[in-house]
Amino acid sequence: MSFQFDLRLIGLTSLALTAFAANSLLARAGLISPHMGPIEFTLIRLISGAVMLMILLALRLETRCKAKAGSWWGATMLLLYALMFSFAYVSLDTGLGALCLFTAVQLTILGVAAYRKSLNLIEGFGAVLAFAGFVYLVWPQIGGSGGTAIFMMALSGIGWGGYTLLGRGAQAPLILTAQNFTRAALMALPLTGFILISPHISAQGVLYAVMSGAVTSGCGYAIWYAALPRLSRPIAGVCQLLVPPLAAFMGWAVLGEVLTPRLLVATLIILGGLMITTLKPAHRSS
Repeated sequence: MSFQFDLRLIGLTSLALTAFAANSLLARAGLISPHMGPIEFTLIRLISGAVMLMILLALRLETRCKAKAGSWWGATMLLLYALMFSFAYVSLDTGLGALCLFTAVQLTILGVAAYRKSLNLIEGFGAVLAFAGFVYLVWPQIGGSGGTAIFMMALSGIGWGGYTLLGRGAQAPLILTAQNFTRAALMALPLTGFILISPHISAQGVLYAVMSGAVTSGCGYAIWYAALPRLSRPIAGVCQLLVPPLAAFMGWAVLGEVLTPRLLVATLIILGGLMITTLKPAHRSS
């Protein structure tokens, strides 16, 4: 029985991480397709995600009344994340974008912890090491056209980091996410004008946006939240470190993107630093 449970947990965790990495792949693939702009992609993604999450919640009516209500602040952070994510992926390769996003998310959370003076010396060292790896990664892009896209992805990471902090401690995170997705989609509705004035939106681009919202976002969160209660915080943190390398591999395998030595070295430095901050609490508590 124990073996079967562990096997199921491994399967759920693997599916969730694959979905998160595929989110970057779908965004990059959709935004390099003709006649699919970042605003249109974001709107379709948010609406698709909200619809899918509401469908999933309809299968769990007994938990609806226990949910903590979403917030407009949470929806704002979610919209910032999704919109800047799309604008950044117009220019960034899949792996580079995923690593920038993940680093910005983690540094945002660690920065808040440092501000609250709840970050110890070793965790601070891990954060500095991760930041140094990030600077090494983006330094050649600063001042060029890629610098703007990296800045946008950093804003996206700050948005998701803020959203994560606002949702911490939620008893029903999937329901909270569904409510915030719905609010964010409502906030984005004025952007429909961009769709109406677009001369063409490719069916391929729409398909990528719908899959990004409904499958890799909506279903991905549902799978992750199903696995998360059975994962310790350090294990969950280490598992999430696999997302950027997995996204980079997908970009190489599907889109033919180049895995540069700088990207590989920066990945090792950044993820090494973040692993220090992730595993330290477990060591301290033991």
